[in-house]
Amino acid sequence: MDIFIYVGGGSAVSKDEIEDALDAMLQDRGEVSGGGVGSTGFNVDIEVFEDDPSLVAEIRTILKRFHVPEDTAIVVDGKRFAVYEQES
Repeated sequence: MDIFIYVGGGSAVSKDEIEDALDAMLQDRGEVSGGGVGSTGFNVDIEVFEDDPSLVAEIRTILKRFHVPEDTAIVVDGKRFAVYEQES
């Protein structure tokens, strides 16, 4: 399973810091496998060795700790998840 994280511009944290935190959290469940930086932000690609439904919540926790922009998204199997809960 692949997970893609898209972080918009304006983030005060570096891509490397987020990748290091994600790698530490994943341990033997997966690894940061790639990513990139562009004019509108950056992305981090994760390869997960076995499906684990708890990973989205764990990734959200890490991203919130770094105060990523509100438009940051986590994409799993084409389904997009917001990092921050939307107020109704």
